[in-house]
Amino acid sequence: RDVEKIIQAAVERGASDLHIKAGDVFRARIDGRLVPLTKQRLTPEQTKAIALRFIPNEEDRARIDKIQDYDCSWGAPGIGRFRINILKQRSSFMIVMRVIPFEVPSFEQLDFSAVVAYAISEAQRIAARAIVGSSLGGLVALDVARAVPAPLVLIAPALGVSDRWLTRIPAGDPIRVFNYARNEDVSIHRRFFEEMSRVVVLTPASPVIVIMGTDDESVGFEPVERTWREWEPSLAAGSRFVTVEGGDHGLTAHVDVIADAITTSAKTVAHH
Repeated sequence: RDVEKIIQAAVERGASDLHIKAGDVFRARIDGRLVPLTKQRLTPEQTKAIALRFIPNEEDRARIDKIQDYDCSWGAPGIGRFRINILKQRSSFMIVMRVIPFEVPSFEQLDFSAVVAYAISEAQRIAARAIVGSSLGGLVALDVARAVPAPLVLIAPALGVSDRWLTRIPAGDPIRVFNYARNEDVSIHRRFFEEMSRVVVLTPASPVIVIMGTDDESVGFEPVERTWREWEPSLAAGSRFVTVEGGDHGLTAHVDVIADAITTSAKTVAHH
């Protein structure tokens, strides 16, 4: 309860993130500065106990001493929702909590970290059998899969192009971008693209199916294929790259290929 009171006090002061580390006091980033919230330094045992409080399932709690890098989400009524990153440093833990809104962001409010945190929360809630992401959502799906061990299906994912997109997007905020799901332009805040450009894309641990059209006019076939080749030596069994000859970025004429990939991925979980 004391921990929750400290977190609530930080949120009420407008904190964007909180930092919890053995050997240091609770700290929060308020107005861009890390400020102390308490006076007493945390012991390794206290930090571990706090980490255990945030880990959502018993299986992961049981293996906490083997955890090196762990992502999840956590929320409490009247306090807020948070994206949690737990890191093992030598023999103790460091925890970073990113404050996110309770509501699901609209396109007009889109924030990369908030979308990832919400998706992690939902995937854990429903015990997702597959994680699917298209275009920019492919980056979200990759981040979600770090916390939720489920097969991935990435449809025309924005891999290897984040720096290029950041230089190509027009001035202003928000930015109008065509959304294939809505079949119309939508507004996305510049902050989303700035956050996206800093995403470190790691080789996924789960089986992954990537579907790419050779005529993708938005992401481009070559950057995605190049990323795949970098991943390939370390990919899990069952991973594959699906080339759709003549397919554009939306791949709306190839829903059968996408449906087959999702079904295959879901069956992978069912068979384990």
